[in-house]
Amino acid sequence: MSRLGRAALLLCALTGAAAAQQIDVRQMHGIPRPEPNLPAGSVTVRVIRGSLAKRATDVEVALGTRKARTDAEGRARFDGLAPGTADLVARATVDGIELESQSFTLPSDTGIALLLTTPPSATDLPKANPDDGPPDDAPAGMPDPGQAHGIAIPTDTVPLRSLQVTLLRNGWGSAAVNHWIDLIGVDSKGTYTRQRVVTDSKGRVVFKNLDRRFAYYVLAMVDGKEVVSGAVVLAPDGGQMMVLTAARADPGMVPDQVVASDQAPAGGLLVGVFMNDQTPASNVDAGLYTIGEGGRKQLGATVTSQDGRLTWTSLSQADDQIYAIEARREGTVFRSRPFHLVPGALGSAMVMVVNDTVLVAVHAGAELDDSFLRFQAEYTIANVTGAPIDFGEKGLILPLPRGFAGASVSPDKASLIKVVDGKGLAWRGSLAPGQESVQLNFAMPVEDGEVALRWAAPLGMVQWLIAVDQLPELTVEAPPSARREPVNTGDGRTFLRFSGEGIERGGHLNLTFRGLPRPPPGFKQRRTIAVVLASLLLIGGILIAMLASYGVVGRTARRRVQLDHDIERLYAQLAALARRHKQGELDERSYLRARKDKQAELERSLRELDRLIDEVAA
Repeated sequence: MSRLGRAALLLCALTGAAAAQQIDVRQMHGIPRPEPNLPAGSVTVRVIRGSLAKRATDVEVALGTRKARTDAEGRARFDGLAPGTADLVARATVDGIELESQSFTLPSDTGIALLLTTPPSATDLPKANPDDGPPDDAPAGMPDPGQAHGIAIPTDTVPLRSLQVTLLRNGWGSAAVNHWIDLIGVDSKGTYTRQRVVTDSKGRVVFKNLDRRFAYYVLAMVDGKEVVSGAVVLAPDGGQMMVLTAARADPGMVPDQVVASDQAPAGGLLVGVFMNDQTPASNVDAGLYTIGEGGRKQLGATVTSQDGRLTWTSLSQADDQIYAIEARREGTVFRSRPFHLVPGALGSAMVMVVNDTVLVAVHAGAELDDSFLRFQAEYTIANVTGAPIDFGEKGLILPLPRGFAGASVSPDKASLIKVVDGKGLAWRGSLAPGQESVQLNFAMPVEDGEVALRWAAPLGMVQWLIAVDQLPELTVEAPPSARREPVNTGDGRTFLRFSGEGIERGGHLNLTFRGLPRPPPGFKQRRTIAVVLASLLLIGGILIAMLASYGVVGRTARRRVQLDHDIERLYAQLAALARRHKQGELDERSYLRARKDKQAELERSLRELDRLIDEVAA
């Protein structure tokens, strides 16, 4: 089980059911895809009822003249077909609905997998809703509310130190009028503030005179659902605006998300507290607080049990009651986001993770230039304590590899970050909840054709990625667990990409590059590294998916959310490729190559999603 996975599974146990997947399966229906784990001449057909979690078992599936029935996983398998067989169509009837795939030809080197689904019910569909069009004064290019939900966007139409919030029930045009919205602020010392304002005729409120030392959360209860933003920190040079939509009130199975539970006492709260190593956090001191305009008020203190649970009873479920939990472990305070209890007959449940305070990820691309390997890198750090962390004047040291030279950071972070000779970067001042990324440059001297990259990780690294130009004599010594793959940048160049996860606190990332030549004339002018790094970062991913919107999550839970988005994106890209090919915008060779790459990525994502669904169901 992956790191933090037990926290996600505990939430399943507390609610009595796994969270529903939010993939729009209509985009997957009937599209054949190569399956490298199947031999040539084999086909699997998966049949579902509108959701990946609702497998249609014991259903007859026809493939040409052959028939098979779905198993407990909802799959029917056909073997021994002749590679190259054309015009194959899979058909099934589920609940009186006739389902049919696209026509396809069996490839010569692999099998085929496809999915058939009945139309999803309203509860199976993703939470995004039709967009009726943004208001006239929305920022140019404002996406639909489901995509923009809970994200603060800088704007010069809102005064300095102010936040404008638009509350919607669904898409644009469904404003929640005359509705209370709360703004809860918390600083590094655990001081809370609360403002409560009612929306106007456009569903809007403006919170003014905010403080940069605080992180803010926006909360509302709409039709019995809690609607909440991610942590918001004031922009330095203007106001900000945000849209909240009840269509995105439930982000799924994540810690800090409060859900109804028949395992919790009626009118009470059950909390599971976990470490990052998947074990329950026992004997942790915790307090439950209400947040009012005068600050916080403690309702009761307790200690986690051996299985990491906390329980409070006889709590108010009113929408004007906002709570927060403070847990203290080994001198570090962890705070939940502010929350409402779920109204109704059941109790409420949530999960907290109390281990690391800061998570770190590193991505870097390197290019040979004179006698140096020059790196352009991104250092991503995430505060997972639920409140700002003040590192003071000395700051938080973010090491760079031993022997680095010429380090510099991007201008937008220059006021926060100082380069410390021989050490790396020092993040000074406060780090808000959520994640921050720092772009930087540094160089490593080449000695006798070799560079030894020794990168200290006092905070550990949850993810790392290093890429280097694939030169003719280059060899790289990397950790045994590292993934190695070539990446073509599209301009005829190939980079070697090494990546991995899970460097422990106090460990090191060690790579050695050998066989580095002096660059040929003109090599110094090939300044493509920024494009290369951007491609690598796009492929490699980010530190924590959706952390800015939903707070720290267990790795299993957040990976499932990310996979939902990846799969929808890949199906959309496959459809777009087919459309462009049909319209003559892509030649046959380019189309087949691009489709193969997308299908391979899609297959990896689907296999991982299957594994995670089965893991949670178990």
